[in-house]
Amino acid sequence: MDTLSIKITPLNPDFHNADIGIVGFSNDKWKKHFSKWISSFMDDIDPYNRTNRNIELNDDTALFLTIEKIKDLSSRQISIFEINNRYTRGVYLYFNFKSVPKTNSIYAKLKDSIESFKGKSSWRMEYVKNRKSHLIIPQYFYDNDIQRIIPEEEELLLTFKQEVDHAIADLPFLTEKIKQDFQLN
Repeated sequence: MDTLSIKITPLNPDFHNADIGIVGFSNDKWKKHFSKWISSFMDDIDPYNRTNRNIELNDDTALFLTIEKIKDLSSRQISIFEINNRYTRGVYLYFNFKSVPKTNSIYAKLKDSIESFKGKSSWRMEYVKNRKSHLIIPQYFYDNDIQRIIPEEEELLLTFKQEVDHAIADLPFLTEKIKQDFQLN
């Protein structure tokens, strides 16, 4: 009987990367098949694996990395959109600063910076009580409550894709505005 055991070991405490190995697989044909599957799986969960991608390094993580320069974050979400397929969910980022109460003025300053940004999309920042996190999201996704649920109607899907593209196009400029407003390098 063929057996498969998969070992997943985080390489760092933030789980930004993982090492997966195949152990004890007796059939080489199945081992090769699962090796390809695991490689594909790693591409999905490893936001820093950028081989054969058409998206520039850190396009999906630039906002997180910029906000992290203001103060340390306690967030596990680092990507504002799915790197492998930008249309699998809305564009948004949940985050919190470590050891900073939600009423701290740093959140108000960041909110002002984000909401005064003029781009292809209007952006907003809100505190989400049930997640106890702050949310940065384009107005379109907020108004239509689109995060994980993608519209099925063709016309709505086309609008959704257009709004995703607009939001992603805004990201370098939004992050630059935040850097300027917070005087970051």
